[in-house]
Amino acid sequence: MSLAYDRAGRYSDAIDKAHEAVKLDPNHAPSWYNLTQSLSHQGEDNEAIAAGEKLIELGRTAPHLSLLSLAYNRAGKHKDAVNRALEAVELDKDFAPSLIRFSLSIQYLTNIESDIAISRLCQLLVQNKKTLIKATKLDPLNEKLWRILAWCLPEEAISLALEELEKRPNIHGAVFAVTEEFIKKEPQATVTLLLRLIEIDKNNSKYRNLLGIVERNMGEVEVAIENHKKAIDLNPKVPAYWYALGRAYEEQKNIEEACRAYRQALKLKPGYRKAIKHYETLCL
Repeated sequence: MSLAYDRAGRYSDAIDKAHEAVKLDPNHAPSWYNLTQSLSHQGEDNEAIAAGEKLIELGRTAPHLSLLSLAYNRAGKHKDAVNRALEAVELDKDFAPSLIRFSLSIQYLTNIESDIAISRLCQLLVQNKKTLIKATKLDPLNEKLWRILAWCLPEEAISLALEELEKRPNIHGAVFAVTEEFIKKEPQATVTLLLRLIEIDKNNSKYRNLLGIVERNMGEVEVAIENHKKAIDLNPKVPAYWYALGRAYEEQKNIEEACRAYRQALKLKPGYRKAIKHYETLCL
């Protein structure tokens, strides 16, 4: 019953039922697991950690340690979160959530997405390459897994993304995380992947805009302008699209159109710093 309440988002009811369960049987690990999870979902971080530690006393398993790692992370105790997640990974290298918890803990601990965080994370994951790929195949809608795969195994990320899209086109939103990581590192592969995403979802303005950015970085400015225009046609109220169009026109030395695009970006978002910088340099 506790689990059903938790899944319905009724965390207070889930906590009450879990408390009843652990009173009836203080050594029943699943009840402590449900209690830890619901407390964490409710934002009662210290209580979640206490319940999680009791859970570990009853069974030191990868799922238990992984859940406790999440509770520590949410409480801001990232060193403890790293240690628990590492214990989970050591116990079961095939348990995907442990890898995710570890990656999140490392990111928080060393400033999100810093070079040090990525390096430390990849040192662990490259040793468990098959596990990471397997985890991504098992949970292809998980954007975090795709992003981690892109950081640590870039070649595998692109090929796996194209392979999985053929089988499950509905994962295109999660796979987009890979393309965002590859704008500068793997531009041609990113173009290939974006074109496939656009085939699947022709009305997605984000895909069109990012394709334009990649093309501009590759020196294909005219094509980039066309894709930025298509993104704007799909969603004209996104200031970033107008800014990107302005950058492309600026590359083309078309000052009049660049200034017009920057003005529109600033009309939509008056405090847009990047647009202000380019507009003041180019248009005043």
